Amino acid sequence: MTGRIRDTAIRIKLQEMTESIDMVKEHLPDSVDSFGQLGIVKDGIYKRVEYAIENAFDICAIVNYPLLSSGT
Repeated sequence: MTGRIRDTAIRIKLQEMTESIDMVKEHLPDSVDSFGQLGIVKDGIYKRVEYAIENAFDICAIVNYPLLSSGT
């Protein structure tokens, strides 16, 4: 993977993370009790947080790829 492609992939992942976290912030209720009553919306919030975390792991893999592929 070339440096330019890696940079682009990381930027896309960062944008996706930002969008997911912004959505969570927008829909997160003020109290724990309200959160417990959200039902399917709560599942969507969990999925968006999971997606943001997966993107963070993907970025780590992209950053580490040159180190792993060089055989050192």
